[in-house]
Formats: sequence, C-alpha cells, structure tokens
Amino acid sequence: MKLISNYKRPEFWLLAVLLISLAMRWLKILEISPDRLIETYWPLLFVLAGIFLLISSRYRDVGSSVLLIFMGVLLFMIQTNIITWEYLQQDFPALVVKMIYSLFDIASYTLQLTLGATS
Repeated sequence: MKLISNYKRPEFWLLAVLLISLAMRWLKILEISPDRLIETYWPLLFVLAGIFLLISSRYRDVGSSVLLIFMGVLLFMIQTNIITWEYLQQDFPALVVKMIYSLFDIASYTLQLTLGATS
C-alpha cells in the first residue's frame, strides 16, 4: 500500500482551513490585529521551519535546523526588544564563543556516553 503525504489528503486541508478560521475568529473576539501579530511574531516561522526540518524523516540536517532555530529565536528577541542591537554589538562575540563551547561539551558528553555504553 502506497502511503499518501498528509498535505495531499482532503482531511489535512479541511483541518487547516478550520484552524485558520478559528484563529482569525479568536483574534477578532480579542480585538487583536492580525497585522500586528504577524509584525511581532514573524521570526517564529524560522523556529517552526527548523523544528520541522529536525523531525522530518526525509531530510534531516541537524546543522541547518539548529541554525534556523537559533536565527528565529535571535530575531524574535530583537523584534520584541528582549535584546538590543547595542547589546549584540558589544556582547554577541562572547555569547557565540560560549555557545560553541557548550556545544562541544554536549558533543563530548554524548561521545563519552556512547563509548561508555559500547565498552
């Protein structure tokens, strides 16, 4: 039996239209402008794309997924003024170095667990 992709099924599109219409109705009830919502939260689309790439069974590139998630979170933090451009210009290089060191620590810990489990 040949499997059909989810987006080719009519149930998927029915559910998608239903969810979008419910979301728009909810925004209207709460008197929230969709333009303002999109203007503020558009960077989270990068995060969603990174997560979907990470869990996808056909295409799994961890580096690209992590980069998309990182860029989405960074742009979201800038968009919502959690961090500023001045902060990035002053402290961003140190932040990147700390992130790289932590990634190496995680990788070495994972390697130790893997080698410890096999020996």
